[in-house]
Amino acid sequence: MSIRHWLFSAVLFGASISGFSLSASAKEIAPNSADLQYSVSVPTMQIAINPGGGGCTGVETWDPVAGRCTEVEYIRNTVSVVQVSPSPATVASDGTVSTLSATVRDGLGRLAPAGVEVIWAATLGTLTTTTSFTNASGVAFSAISSKTAGASTIYAKTTVSGNASTGVTFKSSVPVISSFTQYTNPSRYMPISYNELNWDGGGILTAPATFSWVVAGATRYEVYSPLGLIYSGTATGFGYPVGTDYGFGFPLSTDYGNALAHCIDWCNFTYKLKAYNGPDASSPASTTNINIRAVFVWESTPSG
Repeated sequence: MSIRHWLFSAVLFGASISGFSLSASAKEIAPNSADLQYSVSVPTMQIAINPGGGGCTGVETWDPVAGRCTEVEYIRNTVSVVQVSPSPATVASDGTVSTLSATVRDGLGRLAPAGVEVIWAATLGTLTTTTSFTNASGVAFSAISSKTAGASTIYAKTTVSGNASTGVTFKSSVPVISSFTQYTNPSRYMPISYNELNWDGGGILTAPATFSWVVAGATRYEVYSPLGLIYSGTATGFGYPVGTDYGFGFPLSTDYGNALAHCIDWCNFTYKLKAYNGPDASSPASTTNINIRAVFVWESTPSG
């Protein structure tokens, strides 16, 4: 008897098969011969490839989304900021910007890929952003500026690391004086123009005088007459009221190099404005002068 066999077979790796059934049938096709048929029914079959990630090597883990072994999880859990750099390290405290860069590496010392989040903070100044992301070179950027002088410590970190830091110094910038003027209101006795003071014979101011100035980048001001400091404050102007008394020594006379010059009807005097950007005398400062003619009214007789 000759028998022919048809077999259906499967080689399964890491596979589980449910609902398996097997049947065989035979029929006589000729005297002394038979045809045997096998049929296999596999209604449900599940295959798990690389279960548990056992096939991944090194720091790789199985990434079910990518469908392969990757280092994404390792990088995500080990990235840290290894260096923070300012450019430049010293800027003026007038809003000038210092650019900040943070270099990020993973646990193996390799530059981080693009998209790693870096968080920024500073002890002084204003950051342009408190969150940025690495580029393809593993570097994230921010920037800082300040209107207040001083030293700032800047911190940068990832979501899984501690802080790295650097420093930026904000220096007071030198003020810029645009104008310094003095005006005396006209009196009823004598017409007075800009940059003149109206005094009587005893050194008493007979018409109110106002000093004013326009300065950028200053926090306080001082005004000096030939006798010394006459104003110190934060306002951008001040006035002499009527009746201000400097005594007979000023402005009726002034001492230039031990040679006493006496003024008869008028005399020129130099007034100085000093503008500071900071709290003390060592702060950056600018100065400018104006010449003021002191006009002496020896007889105050109303006109008309």
